[in-house]
Amino acid sequence: MNKVNIWISAAIILLIAAVLGNAWFQRERSVPIAVENNAVKSFFADKLDDLQGKSIDLSQYRGK
Repeated sequence: MNKVNIWISAAIILLIAAVLGNAWFQRERSVPIAVENNAVKSFFADKLDDLQGKSIDLSQYRGK
């Protein structure tokens, strides 16, 4: 094999590894998406409960 074939083979192997790795991590992340959606909801919420159970009104910090 000459150098061009080696580089093409290496590029194909890396591409396959990237596709398989992406599929693996997408499968691993299928559960925490609900946690991220909850974090987004709490970011846009008007009230949050802190760790002591006190409710914090966030509407005063929003530009109206």
